Amino acid sequence: MEYKSIFEFDNYKAYLKDYSSRRSKGGRGFRAEIARAANCQTAYVSQVLNSTANFSLEQAYALNRLLLHNKDEAYFFLLLVQFGRAGSPDLKTYFRELI
Repeated sequence: MEYKSIFEFDNYKAYLKDYSSRRSKGGRGFRAEIARAANCQTAYVSQVLNSTANFSLEQAYALNRLLLHNKDEAYFFLLLVQFGRAGSPDLKTYFRELI
């Protein structure tokens, strides 16, 4: 199976779900790992991945270590999170252009 690079995603939630599916055991326990890395509850991770909640930039930054991102991947992941958090069309456009 060929895996997608983070640079092929425009949504960090879709990326995390894909990343989870690639792990051994089909991602079992991955939400708990995310929760530990992001210093939040597993229930909040589920809300982020399944609804309109978003990780903070601090949480996203902490996830870079868990996700084994290099410098460019870490920067791109933070851009995806900022895009997901953006509340105005202008700000979404700004981050879309950076992505």
